[in-house]
Amino acid sequence: MRKQYIQSVIKLLADGEKPETVFRNLKKTLENRGHSSLHRHILLGALRELSVQGRISVPIVTLAADADKNKFSAAIKNALERLDGDTKHAEFREDKSITGGFIATYNHKTVDASYKSKLLNWYRTATKN
Repeated sequence: MRKQYIQSVIKLLADGEKPETVFRNLKKTLENRGHSSLHRHILLGALRELSVQGRISVPIVTLAADADKNKFSAAIKNALERLDGDTKHAEFREDKSITGGFIATYNHKTVDASYKSKLLNWYRTATKN
């Protein structure tokens, strides 16, 4: 029952209803049906679902420097295609700690083509023996 309430809240918000109206009506409905104890759980569930949806809606590409965007454009495009992402709407971030290359993230999946991860893997392989 809780899942149906959460889905209804999310659908109403996605359809453009005012949040104040949605939450006021939710509280009234729960009181009328004797489900007031679910109110807190429904709000937390809706918040969790909405935060997850917000995180996965845009592909994120992390680069060591902004200039690397042109250098790795073909590789970034291929990585995002493998992740079912779109390069047109990708969000680009800079993180000097990855040394070079890029990290593409979308839909809870990651393609790590950074120099940092490659160097760490080589180091681990070399020191393993």
